[in-house]
Amino acid sequence: MRRVITRITTPFDSFMNDLAVWLNLPWFVWACGAGVIVAIIVTVVVSKVRTKAHNRVPHYRRSTAA
Repeated sequence: MRRVITRITTPFDSFMNDLAVWLNLPWFVWACGAGVIVAIIVTVVVSKVRTKAHNRVPHYRRSTAA
């Protein structure tokens, strides 16, 4: 005698289905996504380095008081 197991579909099942379809997208979509992430990381790192370098140099301001 064979046992029949009824499958109950949950929202997680549909999420996993959608994720599997999304992961099968063409390679250039992955390459573009990775490029965007790398560009954001480089921008943040360069910005922090420039801010540190700017803060290291003394900035003399002229006083307006006479």
